[in-house]
Amino acid sequence: MKVVTLSDSSGYIHDPDGIDTKKLAYVKDLKGAKRGRISEYAEKYGCEFHEGKRPWEVNADLAFPCATQNEITLDDAKQLITSDVIAVCEGANMPTYKDGIDALLAAGVLFGLSEAANAGGVAVSGLEVTQNSMRLS
Repeated sequence: MKVVTLSDSSGYIHDPDGIDTKKLAYVKDLKGAKRGRISEYAEKYGCEFHEGKRPWEVNADLAFPCATQNEITLDDAKQLITSDVIAVCEGANMPTYKDGIDALLAAGVLFGLSEAANAGGVAVSGLEVTQNSMRLS
């Protein structure tokens, strides 16, 4: 398996060669420390940047919406189905609209609902809040 897209609010990059650990380290620094745009990845690694678009139009086996709530619309779900996606696993809190979920399930796409797929992150966040409240490091 290889990751071939990453996105932010400005658009997405498509790197058919895959995003390896070196490229991922660059993205972590770009987004975390430098607060840069994902388009800078495309400039550095010579791949495509699709301004104002979402990565769901790229043919892939798996899709992982992990950014925001209400990210995948019914039209996006239809695009994923057309692209022959096998599974969608939500990594954000409720990134797929209800009608998108219904369409994916009706098409036989495996679907990892955020309440199940993202439960560990939510549980850890709760522990972090408690720990911070108690002033424990």
